Amino acid sequence: MPKTITIDSHHIPLLESFLETIQLHIEELMVTLNKLTEVREHVPQSQTQKCANVDNLIKYISLEACWHMRTFNTYKEIRDMVRPSAETPDNVDDLT
Repeated sequence: MPKTITIDSHHIPLLESFLETIQLHIEELMVTLNKLTEVREHVPQSQTQKCANVDNLIKYISLEACWHMRTFNTYKEIRDMVRPSAETPDNVDDLT
């Protein structure tokens, strides 16, 4: 049975922190992916096992980066859904 979680304005700092952490990890993964791509270019084709190992690492890092990007976007949408209600005054008197 699915559980419902209520998210309100008090969760925004936690969401912001989580998004920042994921974004930093994505950046690290992109640097690693770039380095592995450079390494792959310098591995001779004759070393098939090394080529295969580097290719597998590139695939793994790419999949991990994609997963983190999807997670980032999902939590960003959640934050953006919560944020407008958090910034909207609860009291009509606050509008004046």
